[in-house]
Amino acid sequence: MLSYIAEAETLLNCKTKPSDNEAVRPGGSNIDEDASLLEKVLGLLRDIHREAVSAEKHANELDSLSMSLTDPHYRQVIAGLLDFVVFQGIFPFLSPGVGTPYEQRVRITTYNAVRRSYPQPRLNLGLLSKVIDYLLREISEHAGIGVEPYIRDRILPDIVCGAAELAYSPVSDTCANEERDVMRRKFRPILKSFLDT
Repeated sequence: MLSYIAEAETLLNCKTKPSDNEAVRPGGSNIDEDASLLEKVLGLLRDIHREAVSAEKHANELDSLSMSLTDPHYRQVIAGLLDFVVFQGIFPFLSPGVGTPYEQRVRITTYNAVRRSYPQPRLNLGLLSKVIDYLLREISEHAGIGVEPYIRDRILPDIVCGAAELAYSPVSDTCANEERDVMRRKFRPILKSFLDT
């Protein structure tokens, strides 16, 4: 897991400005680069989570692996990964006025990749759907272990907003009806989980 944490920290401290030959949108960063970094961040979260879940299941072998997610440094890295997911994979897809903007958040990490201007709004909801599905799967399958407590504690309101966008937003009318129906069925338990915390 230490190698995943180190890789995550390197990724979060990546360059803040695209090179001169890259196309930049008004939000301040390259669209393709954002999507690529988001894929990498989700992969790292998945890998860290799997290692932590495996360590939890073998808790009788109490080693540094199972204890590492409680280390403040590792918690900061995980928080940075989650903040990146919110600002690159959820917030850009929300309707105007939905969600808590970057400037108004009380807890925010200081990694370069997170501090970049968040992207301009996007209408293609496929990436949002992928992000929400991943986060919901981790919450539902591994309650209380791995990165799930961090997801629940740090970004559950953002997940609720993203799921609501997919289920009820007028923009999501472009999604297939089956996808909207699936998200509407998922939304009620998500909202209940949010209200119960």
